[in-house]
Amino acid sequence: MIYQVSSKQDINYNPQSEVEDILRCVHMILRVYQSEQPLMRGFSIDSTLIDKRIDIIENQILQDLVTKLKKYEPRASLQKVSVQQEKMGDFTIFLYVELMI
Repeated sequence: MIYQVSSKQDINYNPQSEVEDILRCVHMILRVYQSEQPLMRGFSIDSTLIDKRIDIIENQILQDLVTKLKKYEPRASLQKVSVQQEKMGDFTIFLYVELMI
């Protein structure tokens, strides 16, 4: 089954199932920038993507997330990334992941 995770959704910090736990982990990888985690500086997506064009961001995020999910959350397989611009300088990232449970 394929699940959607959005950069604008609230993170479920109290997962009640394995599916919710995997989605929480995927959501954390999406919402945290590199260098924000004190002992894991390479965790998550590159913060230099801020203020870049959407076509550049979408390709770079796809590349970064495939690598990060394989390393930090191998129970999720990235199927698709979509970046939707809402207004100038603001966008939402949608991930579509298949869970391996």
